[in-house]
Amino acid sequence: MSAELEIRRATANDAERLADIFNWYVAYTIVTFGAEPVTASDMRQRITDKLAKYDRIVGEQDQWIMGYAYYAFFRLRVAYSRTVESVIYLSQDTKGK
Repeated sequence: MSAELEIRRATANDAERLADIFNWYVAYTIVTFGAEPVTASDMRQRITDKLAKYDRIVGEQDQWIMGYAYYAFFRLRVAYSRTVESVIYLSQDTKGK
């Protein structure tokens, strides 16, 4: 029997797994608007930069990160200063769960 899904705050130690999840979307979809995969180091920097002001969370089951989510500023213009966008990335091995 599998453990329940745990939702927790992401840490820099999660960078490699989050990069793996994200890079699948870079390789096979257009949703990231990114053309190049990110390294674990890139993702670690993203995590630490965002956690200074915004949450980044992971869903983990049996010590395996199933996906992650975060919110961040939407646009830099003053009119958007109180607006954020939310993003969710799920691992492809979570389909049907």
